[in-house]
Amino acid sequence: MALALSSRPAADPSHFLARSAADLAWTRAATLNIGLWPRTLPPAIARRFAEAATAGSFAIEAEVDLAFPDQARRVAASLADPGLEAFVWDDLRRLLPTFAAITGETRLVVRLDTVRDGMCEKLHADYVTLRMLCTYAGPGTQWVDAADVVYGNLRRTDVPLEEANASILRHPAALRQVSPGDVLALKGEDWPGGAGRGAVHRSPPMGDSTPPRLLLRIDAAGCRR
Repeated sequence: MALALSSRPAADPSHFLARSAADLAWTRAATLNIGLWPRTLPPAIARRFAEAATAGSFAIEAEVDLAFPDQARRVAASLADPGLEAFVWDDLRRLLPTFAAITGETRLVVRLDTVRDGMCEKLHADYVTLRMLCTYAGPGTQWVDAADVVYGNLRRTDVPLEEANASILRHPAALRQVSPGDVLALKGEDWPGGAGRGAVHRSPPMGDSTPPRLLLRIDAAGCRR
């Protein structure tokens, strides 16, 4: 049973639409658990990200002290394309300080991965304080506003995967999906006072003909589950 994607507004939204990377800092507000910065990648950049994801297998990680942000530069440099390197490096210089502004953490971990399978197709909340995600190529992360989540069903194991996922949604079409270039800030179960209220999301299903994803992830150091 495939889940339908939604364009309907949540009844009592717990997500925030940012207009810039700095705007994502509003995700810190107690009533919110998801910040979304929607962006449209320039067509030439989008094409080159897709080509890089198809041609390469990226799995690079850097631990970064915010006082020395250049430690993250090798993640961008791994793309071996000056235009893409510049784009990702510009993103990191904006997103790392914003992550710190939301969490107070100054030691962060940056990962860039090629993803060719569904990873975690079960709707779930991460056991982290905050996680930032940006899909540069391929299908984007799917997420659900807290108002549309039946949190008591998150750990169901008594039914098949998609049936369990459907039971987590208050409405059949509550699932949303980001586009390439969009940035998600997802509060996790370890957010102070946030247990049982983490941002619910999943990896998009990946079929044999689905193009690979190129996924950027930012976590607090020591909090990478």
